[in-house]
Order: sequence, then structure tokens, then C-alpha cells
Amino acid sequence: MENNQSPKVGLSFIDILFAIVVGIGLERAIDRKWFGDLLHNVWDRSLWIFILSNTVVIASWLGYHRMMTEEKLDPEVKTKQGFLRFLVDVVLLFLYCRLVVSIDSPVDVFRTIWLVFVFYLAWDCIVITEKRVEKRSGITLMWFLVFGALYGLVNLLASKHALLVSPPACLAGTLFVFLYRYQARYRTFLDPLARPLTNLLELLFGWMRRGKSMRIYIAGPYTAATKEERIGNVNRAIDAALALYKKGHHPFIPHLTHYVDERAAGLGVAITRDEYVRNWDSPWLEACDALVLLADSPGAKEEFEAARGLGKTIYIGDVSVVPNAYEP
Repeated sequence: MENNQSPKVGLSFIDILFAIVVGIGLERAIDRKWFGDLLHNVWDRSLWIFILSNTVVIASWLGYHRMMTEEKLDPEVKTKQGFLRFLVDVVLLFLYCRLVVSIDSPVDVFRTIWLVFVFYLAWDCIVITEKRVEKRSGITLMWFLVFGALYGLVNLLASKHALLVSPPACLAGTLFVFLYRYQARYRTFLDPLARPLTNLLELLFGWMRRGKSMRIYIAGPYTAATKEERIGNVNRAIDAALALYKKGHHPFIPHLTHYVDERAAGLGVAITRDEYVRNWDSPWLEACDALVLLADSPGAKEEFEAARGLGKTIYIGDVSVVPNAYEP
């Protein structure tokens, strides 16, 4: 996983597609009567379908960015999971486009929303194979069932009561979308319903990320103005390594060359920084499976870029984001 300040090609591409979908939806709306005279066309069913479909799209856009940042998921196509998530994102954008152009057919809209939740669920299941997700997957499954029931109801009633069914159903659907997004982020009274579903999905897909012990390179600041500060940086790296060791991993601490350098100086062995980087640290970075970036610094940035270029798994910040090698 990677979350840094460099440009994200995958994220930018998805953002562009989202913007295109929103633009298509607005283009479909401008020739409607309610667009120019909302007061006298407030019960036009296409208005309520427009509100529902665009709520789904915009809420999804916001939710996508939240997941990328708060869950520290890598939006780039570098891993199998990243590639699968990207494919699901593209399919979802196609469904969103289908959603905003179907504002004359409530049945099509609710069918499409139900399909959107199918791919939300697929997306969450992919994420479970990367990291433990506390409740979102169960919430998605719960609302997938709710929207499936709502689609079935609309499909049953729309043929005979289309004008009567559309505004109330779309209003209910819009409220449900808000509830889904709210529950995915905050604690609600519905969480006990989602918890068993989360546990079920964790049981079905969580095993794919468990039992993998990794060799992990620890990157973080070392250079400082005083020796005490340098020792503090070394100790922070050792603390991170101990936490990773407890998780069942095999950490490598480049900061320990601090003590090597002190001993080398005492013995009269001259080793430059470039030699440490090239002949000591880099071979171990190439051999490692992952890198943990504790904090930014010029040296840590170089190691980060090297790890990214090698296609290593990258974790940002506290080592708590690294999954246990042997989860209970």
C-alpha cells in the first residue's frame, strides 16, 4: 500500500471519468422542464431519478477518495489487487454513466444501482485480501440486500403505478444512499446488523492475506543535528522493527549502520554514505518484500522511490498498518 504526495496516475484517471459522468448527467438534465421551472415540475419522476442517480455518483466519488486516503490503499496498478480494484472502478464508472442517462426509467435505474452494489461488494472483497477492514464490507453486503429488495419492489409495481411509485422510491433510494455512506464512516445503530456479515466476508476472503511472513525494510530519518537526535532516530527504527517482529515478520534496520560506522571509525575503516547506500542497504532493499516508511527525510525518500521502482509493497506511517503474518 502506498500513500504519498506524488501524482497518482490511476487516481487521476478515475477522477477524470467521474467528472465526465457528472457532465453527461447534467447534459441530460438541461432539456427537462423542471430544469428551467422546478416549482411547477417538482413531482416530475425524471427529476427524482436525476437526484437519486447523481447522489449515487457524487457520494461514490467522495467515498472513493476517503477509502484511498483513510484506508491507505494504493490507487496505482502495481499489484494484483490494485489491478483488480482498477478494473472494478472502470466497470463502476460505466454503470454510473448508464445510471445518469436512464432518468426516464425507474426500473433501469434501480437495477443499475443494485449492480453498482454488486461491484461495491466485489471491490470490498478485493480490499479484504489486502488488509483487515473493520466493518465496511459487511455494511456493503447489508445495503446490497436492501437495494436488491428495493429494485424488486419497484420492478413489481412500476408497470402499473409508475407515476405513483417513482418519486417515493427515488426519495427512499436517495436516503438509503446517504445512510450507507454515513454508516460506512460512522458508528450507527445498524452496525450490529452488519457485524456478522463483515465476519462472514473476512472468513471467506481474509485467509488470502494471512500466513505471509515478509522481509520488511524500515525507512525513516537518520541524519540529525546532534548525536542524541540521531540515536533517537535509530531507536525509533528499532522500536518499529520490534513491533514488526511481534507481528511475525523479518525486519531489516538500515539505521543500525550507525553503530557499524562508529566501530569502523574506531578501527580506521573509512566507509562513505554512498558506499553504505550502494553496498550495504540497497542489496537488502532489493531482497525485501516490503518497505515501511516511518517518516519523510531525503534518505528515506530515496529508499521509498527505490522500493517503488522495484515494485515492493509499501506501508506508510505507523507499523500498525502492516498486517500480522499469523492472524488469529
